[in-house]
Amino acid sequence: MYDYPLSWEFISTFPADKIICELKEIDKTKKASVKNYKEYIDALVGPTLHSMFFARYSEKIWGISTDSMTANWAPKRVNIYKKRHHFLMTSGQL
Repeated sequence: MYDYPLSWEFISTFPADKIICELKEIDKTKKASVKNYKEYIDALVGPTLHSMFFARYSEKIWGISTDSMTANWAPKRVNIYKKRHHFLMTSGQL
């Protein structure tokens, strides 16, 4: 079970050295030059977290690969908070 929405606090609980290394190497300025959703997410969290949390889910929900989605989709749909937040939907939002 994973926290939603995703938070850096939750991500920090993973013991994976690969994820930590990727996060340390992220260059936030790369987001400005990305061409698609996949590249945006990779620039935001790295390829490992992208594949764990964003690729399959996004493709399942929207029916297209993240390589085919425009980069404009990502900032509107992906939020990663510093701390864990509660996510509550009311019956009117379902």
